Amino acid sequence: MKLRFDHVFNVDKNFTFRKKLGDAGFNLVEREVEHPGKHFCRFIMFPEPDGKRQYLEFIHVGAGGEPLDMSGISLAAGSALEPFSKTLNSKVKTDFGHKNYEWKKNNTDRLPGWNFVMFPKHKSKVFTWLTEYEFSKKRKMPKKKDSTHPNGTHKIFEFNMQLSLGDVKLYTHLLGKPVKNEFRLDNGTTVKFKIAKNSRIDSVVILTKNLKHMVQNFKWDQLISYNGQAGVMIKHPNSKMWDVIVIQG
Repeated sequence: MKLRFDHVFNVDKNFTFRKKLGDAGFNLVEREVEHPGKHFCRFIMFPEPDGKRQYLEFIHVGAGGEPLDMSGISLAAGSALEPFSKTLNSKVKTDFGHKNYEWKKNNTDRLPGWNFVMFPKHKSKVFTWLTEYEFSKKRKMPKKKDSTHPNGTHKIFEFNMQLSLGDVKLYTHLLGKPVKNEFRLDNGTTVKFKIAKNSRIDSVVILTKNLKHMVQNFKWDQLISYNGQAGVMIKHPNSKMWDVIVIQG
């Protein structure tokens, strides 16, 4: 199974961090999607050469909603998930599910939407799952202009994570090969990690075509050196959630 990076989420009360990224020159998609549990989601999109998108997702939990206190990462499947789920089940317990785009009006019919594979017995501070999209002509996708960022950013390049031994084992099963220190997904996004007691996503690294322009014209928290390369960091107000690092590339 080919797995590509699809999106990464964090908890963002009142979308405070997302607004901060807007001040840093990222274009904020105005569309809001509600998921079960009163999880209200907003996005920052990045186009891929093949027409697909990567994106950052920010979740505000509404009053009385299901509590959420972790970040997560979704890997998109290159083929049907249901048979892959059955194959994986011999190695790690899986749960295959479907949710259609009209779930608030009709949650019984299998209309176009998302297929998911989740891991109900896998315990982690990072929520990992697989996604397969079923597209509908009625489905409104963000316009291409929503993926154009004034700060010149254009690609989610890599992640810095801490992974428990349990998560290392999970990713080994998903990728079908041992992982050590880092692994590369099918669309080139790299995950770099250190072994830790508890998993977490430390930072999302994004490429800009003009770091100097971003530094001079937008707000950011800290100038940093990232692997010997100049960059800027935008920090999430919640230390449990991931920060954003921007470098030239």
